[in-house]
Amino acid sequence: MSFKSLCLLVAVPFILWGCTDSNEVPSDNPTVKTLHVDVPTIGGAIFSGEITAEKLIEDHGFLISHDSTFIQYKSILISNGAPTRSGIFESELPTGLEKDKVYFFKAFIVSKGLITYGATKSFLSNGSLPPILESISPKKGYIGSTVHLTGKNLKWNSYSYTRVFLGEVEVNPIASTDSTLTIVIPAYVKSEKFPIKVSVFDKESESISFELYTPEIHTIEPYEATYRDIVTVKGLHFDTIPERNQLFMGDVSATVLSSTRTEIKFVVSDEFRTDRAKIRLQAQLQDVESGDYFSLKLPLIESFSSCTESRAEFEIIGNNFHPIAPFNHVFFGSTEAEVISGDSKKLMVTVPYGPFPDAKTKISVKITETASTSPNEICIQDPWVMITDQLPFIYYGGIGTFTTENRAYVFAGEKLWEYNPDNTEWTSGELPFDLLYGNGSTTYNGEKAYVYTADYHNNFWEYNPSTDKWIQKAEFPGHIRSGAAMFSIGNKVYLGIGRYSSGISQSTPLHDFYRYDPNNNQWVEIPSLVTDEYTGRGRMSSFVIDGNAYLAGGALNTGHEQAWRFNGSTETWQSIAPIPEVVSYTSSFVYKGKGYITTVGGWATSGLECYQYNPQSDSWDMFYPIGTVGRYNGFAFTLKGVPYVGGGYQPFVDINVSSQMLQFMKD
Repeated sequence: MSFKSLCLLVAVPFILWGCTDSNEVPSDNPTVKTLHVDVPTIGGAIFSGEITAEKLIEDHGFLISHDSTFIQYKSILISNGAPTRSGIFESELPTGLEKDKVYFFKAFIVSKGLITYGATKSFLSNGSLPPILESISPKKGYIGSTVHLTGKNLKWNSYSYTRVFLGEVEVNPIASTDSTLTIVIPAYVKSEKFPIKVSVFDKESESISFELYTPEIHTIEPYEATYRDIVTVKGLHFDTIPERNQLFMGDVSATVLSSTRTEIKFVVSDEFRTDRAKIRLQAQLQDVESGDYFSLKLPLIESFSSCTESRAEFEIIGNNFHPIAPFNHVFFGSTEAEVISGDSKKLMVTVPYGPFPDAKTKISVKITETASTSPNEICIQDPWVMITDQLPFIYYGGIGTFTTENRAYVFAGEKLWEYNPDNTEWTSGELPFDLLYGNGSTTYNGEKAYVYTADYHNNFWEYNPSTDKWIQKAEFPGHIRSGAAMFSIGNKVYLGIGRYSSGISQSTPLHDFYRYDPNNNQWVEIPSLVTDEYTGRGRMSSFVIDGNAYLAGGALNTGHEQAWRFNGSTETWQSIAPIPEVVSYTSSFVYKGKGYITTVGGWATSGLECYQYNPQSDSWDMFYPIGTVGRYNGFAFTLKGVPYVGGGYQPFVDINVSSQMLQFMKD
């Protein structure tokens, strides 16, 4: 059965309540009776009534309410219109009824503008008929798509009793009738596939499946780009709202500028840190990945100055650099430089201190895993170039060094280390004696090396570099001492001055000097050197030029600038021009007929100073500073005509100079 018109009486014309029961109507007027109601167990209700004189009736139907007084806003009106015949009529109410509620109903007719009611009766409701969902269109779509649902019993007037569920998510229809509902797929659905069902008065329809289209990535254009470039992804089924396309370069999120169903434009993220990655897209609640890789353009180094100095500012011109300067890692050889400023086409860096083994190196710029390296080398113009910061030992105030024609030797860490300049390798050998920190001394007479250990016994040793053999020699006949000066002239060895060692006051200076003759293994005392009657000197540096030895440094007090020359022929001492500054903890070397005092500590020194002595003019000059980081208590030697300085200590900077070695490169 069906009904012509069903409505909730919110504003029914007053005439429906302005009339009498059928008993008051004249006998020649139409009549109406309320018969009964059928209440199916599945819900709904079928009302029966009876009328006469149908031709005089303008409308007929039923009035249903929770209240026996039929209050307007609680009443349901079933309007069937003008009847076509007299007798029994029926009206069906499939929805709008709540389960287990008592309802009152009565039939009515409208004639000549007046309403006449039948008797009031009641029934217990089984609720409304369940909604029937017959079809949805389309069955596949997008977030934001409009979907039409068709069926029966889908709506009850203006009450908000119709509910639509997409899986667990409820949405409100944007349009509705008893047989159609229109919804929009919201962004907050839980999955890409879900059932759609309708609930009316808490009775649910069967569900029909709906699914979102799966996005497809077909191409990436261009497949290679650099930071902040715009890249286009082409394919199908993207979201037209840019924010609903979550695009990733590998694991790095990228900003989406615009999107259509077939195209997404995004910006290469500053956070991207790999050479290449697949493009991953989260859209339509699905995660898809490109088949091809997107690649980041490698940095391109185009030009830079051919030479520079360490610690200098240095400009690199190129392309595809990271636009955020600190994200660029610039290397000179294997050492990273500090990036000061820059953009995608220019970088300004501070040249690192080293190491630069050949005083030249290549430049690399690295943003991701792969670095771009310059085809040409850059020369380092420092007078002193750090050639390594990975010495295999730590040197700080050891007993010194000596050199042969092709090798240099350094005493450090209870071992004798041999340096080969041809392959820059170090090898070590064991010592047959213990080294007492800072107390011993060493020299080389052109054939053998000699070591004074400053120990009480067995304190003088000879080393043959050709055989790598040590031989114990006659003990030093003077007092045990620390900080002794030691040098060789011809094949003779000279040892003297310094300070008393353990057991005797450290403040007592020693002035005596001795000569050792390897030919007879004997010591002979020679004229003393009185440097200072009361304090003396400790660890004076010495160098030998043209058969004469020169001693300087070793200051223990202010005013200790004096220096001396020892005449190897007459074995006499003579004062020479004082060194320009009070210095101690020094080392020395000879280069091109001049002597050098370096790795200095002192009251007014930085540790960078290198003092040059010219025996021809008996004068001191400042030589090129030793690098850019000061040090004292280091070592120095000249090998194959090239000076080297290394080791030492610098307390004021966070740089381990003890494992560094510098080479003079200026001449």
